[in-house]
Amino acid sequence: MSALTAAAALALPALAAEVPADGQWRGNVTAAVSATAGNTDTTAVLVKADGVRLTRDDKTSLGGTVNYARSTVDEVRQTTANKFGLYGQYDHDLAPRLVVFGRLTADRDDLNDLSLRAAVSSGLGWKLVRNDTTQFTLYGGLGYTRDRYAKPQMQDGRSGTRFERSSLMLAEESSHQLTPTVRVKQRLELNPAIGGDRSNLLKFSADLGVALNSTMSLSVGLQLSHDSQPPVGMKRTDRSLFTGLEIKFGV
Repeated sequence: MSALTAAAALALPALAAEVPADGQWRGNVTAAVSATAGNTDTTAVLVKADGVRLTRDDKTSLGGTVNYARSTVDEVRQTTANKFGLYGQYDHDLAPRLVVFGRLTADRDDLNDLSLRAAVSSGLGWKLVRNDTTQFTLYGGLGYTRDRYAKPQMQDGRSGTRFERSSLMLAEESSHQLTPTVRVKQRLELNPAIGGDRSNLLKFSADLGVALNSTMSLSVGLQLSHDSQPPVGMKRTDRSLFTGLEIKFGV
């Protein structure tokens, strides 16, 4: 990996973590695919997209992830992952470092019988670090979440297919340009319930990218989600580790 990084550094100009504030959409699409055949047949696909539009006064972010995997053992086919997540966020600058934000998310996980988890949150953000190579922002506010399941679930001592809660929304996100060709970005979000069904949620994602040229990178990512009250028989924490190719758009 170090030799690849060194070779790319000679061919590419320095890259910045700061997105130009010119009102143009920029982002990336990452695809990871794996397959095996023989005694056990497996297929796994993960596609992840993120886009950002930045102006002098605001920032709009959109993105989503699709994760599907299946395996066949002794001619018995089993789906081991089938979920997606979408998000949209708008930040408006109130001061050089202070922003007000609104965020919408939608998630589905067929293995957990989760037909749809829709959440909305709003609050304030503080740009703790903001320079050419590092962006680090803290967010805090209130949120509302509604879950709809395909089958009745037990949550907070109540059985049903629909649950809802109000919660705090606490998050931090950052991007770091470590070298001209290596960048890291991550986001951690906590949603502790303060009303309604007492389910506490956590999401974490991290990506490491090594540039091959101006539009393509090798990417390694981690996605983690935690539900304090998952459906019966399911684990509280779900993790996905992937490596694939990342294509930039709007460069």
